[in-house]
Amino acid sequence: MKKLLIVWVLLFALLGSGPLFAGSWNPWSFQSELDLYLGLKAGAEYQFSDLLGVRGTAGICLISPTQISYTLVGVAHLLAPESQFQCEIQFGLVQCIFDVLGQYVYSIPSLQDVYTYWMPGVCVGLGYRSPSGHGIAIRIGGGARFGYDLGAWQGPQLGLDLAVEYSFHGK
Repeated sequence: MKKLLIVWVLLFALLGSGPLFAGSWNPWSFQSELDLYLGLKAGAEYQFSDLLGVRGTAGICLISPTQISYTLVGVAHLLAPESQFQCEIQFGLVQCIFDVLGQYVYSIPSLQDVYTYWMPGVCVGLGYRSPSGHGIAIRIGGGARFGYDLGAWQGPQLGLDLAVEYSFHGK
């Protein structure tokens, strides 16, 4: 676990260094998040325009590293990119998780079940972006969670999505 955190910090330092993104405007940005379910994810966003983009992140759940967590959303940026205050709406698969490795790692039968959950929904992200391109935001929203667990399909339930996001968008 300690090695994972060291790699994560080094990745932030490398991507936040600026020279990798020097030059003209870049539609790509680095994204990472820590969500309510302790999913630590990293990924990218591609902006089609100042208003619209698509974002994808993937990572592991810190309390059970055999769980893979991911997010795939469309993003509508409501304020100008030059604005330090950021407000966006995210819509799509705001929280997804699956575990197919637990059956090979754990000896406790209840942890050996293969499962997957999806939560399509809508979130609002509010945050701050520094002039150098580093940003931090809080995302809150929800959706309808459904999936396969304990050998059966689980019906839709209302689910909460909450996350702290870090981003870097070089100029």
